[in-house]
Amino acid sequence: ALAATQDGGVTVTARATSYTALARQLTVLQAGVPWIKEVTVVAAGLVRSKENIEESVEFDMALRLDPSVFKAKGAE
Repeated sequence: ALAATQDGGVTVTARATSYTALARQLTVLQAGVPWIKEVTVVAAGLVRSKENIEESVEFDMALRLDPSVFKAKGAE
């Protein structure tokens, strides 16, 4: 799921294969995407199968984006 605000706030609900994979995603977003100003994991939880086997990590992530990414080129 994805939700956005007019001031550059974006909330993402998604799944990663593990906590390690989530940490890697977080690192890339924090250091490697210039139009992302802030990244915060709001919640994270382990998802298990009926057999109690670890399947994935479900998480909510809040992003603060540079508001200019929402403007069309040439728009003032």
